[in-house]
Amino acid sequence: MSDDSQLLRHYTEEGSETAFTEFVRRHIDLVFAAASRRMTGDTHAAADVTQQVFIAASRHARALAHHPRLTGWLYTTTQTPCSTTCATNNADGNTSRRSRP
Repeated sequence: MSDDSQLLRHYTEEGSETAFTEFVRRHIDLVFAAASRRMTGDTHAAADVTQQVFIAASRHARALAHHPRLTGWLYTTTQTPCSTTCATNNADGNTSRRSRP
């Protein structure tokens, strides 16, 4: 399986968890890095966001198999849960994401 579209088609048409695992393996570093930057280095929150993004990818895999810019979709999809988490933290009065000196 050479490209992401094939992996996602294999996942949706045959239920191949192996194909989806490979898709995640290929993109997890990108998604986690984008989430980590948005979450100002809070690795636990970034990991949660990363999981949310790949859950969304699994739910939309059939359409994503035909998406012309899949990496762009992953990056953009990362931004929404980051914004939601930041807004929730600010509303709760938790403005510090990590300890500061």
